Amino acid sequence: MKVKLSDVKSFCKKHGSDFMLGGAIVASITAVGTAIYATPKAVALINNRKEELEVDSLTAVETIKTTWTCYIPTFVAESFVIAFVIAAATNNNKHNAALSTAYVLSESTFREYRDKVVETIGEKKEKAIRDEIAKDRVRDNPPVNIETPKVTGDQYCYDAISDRYFYSTVEKIKKAQNEINDLMMRSGVGGCAYLNDYYDLVGLRGTRFGEEAGWDYYKTGLVDIDFDVILTEDGVPCLVIDFIKNRPVYL
Repeated sequence: MKVKLSDVKSFCKKHGSDFMLGGAIVASITAVGTAIYATPKAVALINNRKEELEVDSLTAVETIKTTWTCYIPTFVAESFVIAFVIAAATNNNKHNAALSTAYVLSESTFREYRDKVVETIGEKKEKAIRDEIAKDRVRDNPPVNIETPKVTGDQYCYDAISDRYFYSTVEKIKKAQNEINDLMMRSGVGGCAYLNDYYDLVGLRGTRFGEEAGWDYYKTGLVDIDFDVILTEDGVPCLVIDFIKNRPVYL
């Protein structure tokens, strides 16, 4: 099979951070090995130097002057460790920045697409389409694992962003929404709230996405949760929660 140069470049670019971290590990092991190998030689040089100077011990400066050449391979290996770690971090930052940019662009495209759909077919038909999509997602992922305990009055709830089920009520979720909005309002100019803040209020575990994404009052406006009620395959009502009007963005 013929391997294309472009494929090789793409593979290296995609896994660059992994290669750099692997290089750092190898360099670190090498540094330890060379240090172990150099130590007996350094001890011998120190003993010889003490005999030459007729002293019981050497000063720190004299010790370094006597033994530094033994540890040149160790210094070189440690330099590679630092270089690999810095390169991996830089590549990872670029990768995260690219992901963030891609998300912002896709989110903008989603908003434009949805607005055009609403303009073309009307809000009721657009809502009907979203309901059908929600039904498909619940059908393909039935509520087997529920992440929160159930108390009296709770019902099935489905978080569309993280694809998880939990027990709650409209009132509890609305209360969480109000607390998130209050948090942003009290934060002053540039007030933000993370998606994980919302998850914490409704009893869900935080997610990796929720650590970095959320709402900025002056960019996304106040949080406005969308509710849909659909029936599971067993005929049980399920509350679908989404953020159609102002989805979380990378902060």
